Amino acid sequence: MPKDGQVFEGKPGAVLSGAVRLEHFARSDQYWKAAGPPPLPPSHGACDRRVAASADACRLREALFIDGAPLTRVLTLGQLREGAWYQDRNTGDVFLTFDPGKRLVELSYRSFAFYGGAQNVTIRHLTIEQYATIAQHGAIEAISASGWVVVDNNVRFNSGTGIRTGDLMRVQSNRVSANGQMGIAGSGANLFIESNEVTGNNTHAFDPAWEAGATKFVKTDNLMFVRNCVHDNMGGGIWTDIDNRNASIIGNWSLNNSGAGIGHEISGHAIIADNVSALNGSRENSPWASQIIVSGSVDTLVWHNQIHVAPYSGHGIFVVEEGRPNEEKYIHELPEYVSRGNVIMGNEITYSGIAGVSGFYSSRGDALALASANLFENNNIVVNEGELRRFRIGGKVMKLYEAQAHGQELRSRHAMKMPSDLQKPLYLACPPGIGARPVYRP
Repeated sequence: MPKDGQVFEGKPGAVLSGAVRLEHFARSDQYWKAAGPPPLPPSHGACDRRVAASADACRLREALFIDGAPLTRVLTLGQLREGAWYQDRNTGDVFLTFDPGKRLVELSYRSFAFYGGAQNVTIRHLTIEQYATIAQHGAIEAISASGWVVVDNNVRFNSGTGIRTGDLMRVQSNRVSANGQMGIAGSGANLFIESNEVTGNNTHAFDPAWEAGATKFVKTDNLMFVRNCVHDNMGGGIWTDIDNRNASIIGNWSLNNSGAGIGHEISGHAIIADNVSALNGSRENSPWASQIIVSGSVDTLVWHNQIHVAPYSGHGIFVVEEGRPNEEKYIHELPEYVSRGNVIMGNEITYSGIAGVSGFYSSRGDALALASANLFENNNIVVNEGELRRFRIGGKVMKLYEAQAHGQELRSRHAMKMPSDLQKPLYLACPPGIGARPVYRP
């Protein structure tokens, strides 16, 4: 546990590993076996049954690495194959299909690298990897602390979340990748999260609808999420969910995530501006596959974003209302979370193929009332020639002039382009410097 004001600074190549080394593999029938430590208690959470080997597979916290590269875990000895490993959950014994010889074999086992309630801790220039973190907890765990500065670290291959935030925390220029559940998550007041690369997270196949993917923030006040590149995660990209207020999500890239690119859910008083949100979502035809979704939230401005919908999957921008109960009355005093006073303005929304619409969805079937309380206007809508119906209110998909008859998309414009003109633009990649080492200023 760190102490108040403590600084942890690594030299080039410095690594903090949560793994234990396994040695002395011996032949066991057609396999190679080594004794491992007692199996850890499983984590909690829901697994993605479309991907996970079983309903419990994602919760198993140990992971095996050979020369720093992870192997695929199987749940029975009979499933063992090349590139995989098996652990006997009774004895801890680990099985491979080959003799690793003098190669480095490591099993993630310790639960965290840094945690506790210390104030003003600094962590920089380290690789923090292979911790057997519990779901919804981080290898860096500042949830009960304040004033932590986490700068220029590689946080990877941890079983739960890479970095979990607390009050007055700065998370800057880190590479947060291939963690089991999420990259960066947490809560707190006055958070500053800038210039991080968050990629390839949810390797343990937790259910994104439960909580998995790149990032998730809960009950934050004055979150600044700026110039981060969040890409290729299994789940949502940038996600503020449950009583976040005064969030500023500005100048980020959310690319090729399997869930929503940017989601602002049961929260309010936010600005989502100058972001690129592109090629996110799946073939699921629901608003939760959108590039930006505002759900059960109030007074949010979605302005001047570049939206790019993939040819065959995903949606543009949606405002959604589900009637979820508002028990704590943190954002407003209404008995339910509602979507009111949200403005979607000045965005460029490109539909590169047959997929995608923007608009309103109410699970209670009252989409017209939802539309009357929120506004799309002055957006630039780029579509393939012949694909004109890109706005939806409830179950009705309509052309621009029909949306304008409902008081939506006033002063918005259609730009017609042939499919050959809608090739992948340059902005659909992380720009140089995101996640790179900054000039450190204490």
